[in-house]
Order: sequence, then structure tokens, then C-alpha cells
Amino acid sequence: MDDESNDDCTVENSEDSGIKIRLYAPKNGKAINKITDREKVIGELNEDYAGYLCELYSKCNTKLLRVHTEAAGYEVYLSHYMNSGSGWNVIEEKEFGTKLKDMKK
Repeated sequence: MDDESNDDCTVENSEDSGIKIRLYAPKNGKAINKITDREKVIGELNEDYAGYLCELYSKCNTKLLRVHTEAAGYEVYLSHYMNSGSGWNVIEEKEFGTKLKDMKK
């Protein structure tokens, strides 16, 4: 795994079944509050939520992103996004799973 960590987060890279995988985890005392792709904002969390992990899967022209967030009361939520070359869109968890399986073929 390559390590591209910085002051705010730990970044780990790996590959499985031809899929490039990047994991982003904030360092102690930090939280993910905005998800970006270069300068484009994909999503922002309001102050009631804290992001603690982003998973990015990419193969060919398709990118899948799963964001793990926690709300007050320790409720965990997952947000799913897909970009197949025309920009990021929110998708349902089931579609995310199907697309990820398709990428492994």
C-alpha cells in the first residue's frame, strides 16, 4: 500500500481484482466535513454529523465512493456516490453494491 497521508488524514492505496482502492481516514481530533474531487464539492456534512472514513473504488471510467458518517447518539450512516465520467451522483446502497460487483468482473 502506498501512503499519501497528510496532517489531516491517513490515505491508503491498494488494488483488488483490478479495482484501485483508496481509503481516507481523518487523524485523531479531525473529522471529514466536506467531500471533494479536486475543486468540485461532492457533498458536505452539517455540524450534527462527523465523517470518519471515505472509500473510493475506481476502474476504467467508473468511480464509486462510500462515505461513513456518525451522528449524535452514535448512529452510523453511509452515503454512496458514483461517477461514470459525467459527474458525481448520489446512488442507493443496493446500486452501489451491484456496481462494485460488476467492477470485479
